Amino acid sequence: NFNNNFSGQVEVQEIDFQWSGLRLGGIRLKLDGGERLAEIEALTLQFHWGRALRRCDYMALGGDLRLEGVELYPELDAHGQLNFAQLRMLTPKKEERWPWEEYLSRYEGRLLLEDGSAFFRDFSRGQFCAQVEDLDLELRLEPQQPARWRLAFTPLQAVNSWEPEEGRIALEGWLALDPRPDFNVQLNLRHLNLARLADYWGELPGGARLWGAQLEAELWARGRAPSWLALWERLNYGGQIRLREGKVRLPKLQAPVQNISLEVDLFT
Repeated sequence: NFNNNFSGQVEVQEIDFQWSGLRLGGIRLKLDGGERLAEIEALTLQFHWGRALRRCDYMALGGDLRLEGVELYPELDAHGQLNFAQLRMLTPKKEERWPWEEYLSRYEGRLLLEDGSAFFRDFSRGQFCAQVEDLDLELRLEPQQPARWRLAFTPLQAVNSWEPEEGRIALEGWLALDPRPDFNVQLNLRHLNLARLADYWGELPGGARLWGAQLEAELWARGRAPSWLALWERLNYGGQIRLREGKVRLPKLQAPVQNISLEVDLFT
C-alpha cells in the first residue's frame, strides 16, 4: 500500500522484479475513503541495460510500459466535482518549474494500453451513467523526436445489448517535447448517436429536445506559438462535420421534425 506523498491509496498485490523488466499485478487506486478510481490487472516495464550503459543515462533504462486490464471509474458528485480531482500531493508544491520535457526527451519507449474500459457516473445530473469499451492508448517517445500518440475508444450506445456497437472516437497526433506549444492533432468521430448524449444535455435552447441523430466528423488542428497564451492567434484548424437522421421535438409542434441533415466545412 503506497500513499506517502499524495492523498489516496495505491494497492499492489504482486511485485515481480527481473533482469528483463518489472511487473506489478493487482493495482488499485482509491480515495482515502475507499472509493475506487482505477484498477489495473498488470503493469509491465521493460528494461534496456545495454542502452542505458551506452548512453550513460538512467532515463534510457526504461522501455515499453504496458498496461493490461485497465478499468477507470470517473465520477462527478452532486456538486459537479470530479473524484480524480481529489487526489493531490501532500508535500508543498515547489515554486520552480519541473522541466518535464528535458526528462521525456531522453526516454525511448511506448506507453501501451489495450482493451481498457471506463464507467462514468454524474450525480449532478440525476445519476447519469455512460460506459466506454475497447479503450486503446499508444504514446511513443524517442529522443530528439516529437511524442506521437493515439487514443481510441467505443462508447456504448445501443439500446439492446445484442446490437453491435458501431460508434468510435479516435484522437491522434504528435506533440513536440518543448514548453512552447508545437503540435498536430486529428479527431475522427464515427457513427455517434446524439440521442444518447441528449439524455445528458437535457433540453436544447428554446425548449427543444433532440430525439435522434447520427454524427460523423473529421477534424484537425495545428498549433505552433512562442507561448500557450499566444497559441489562439496562430492556431490553424479545419475539417468536416456531418449530421444525418436528425429528429427534434419542438414545444409548439405536435409531431417531431425528422430527417434533419447538416454538413459543415471548417477551415482557417
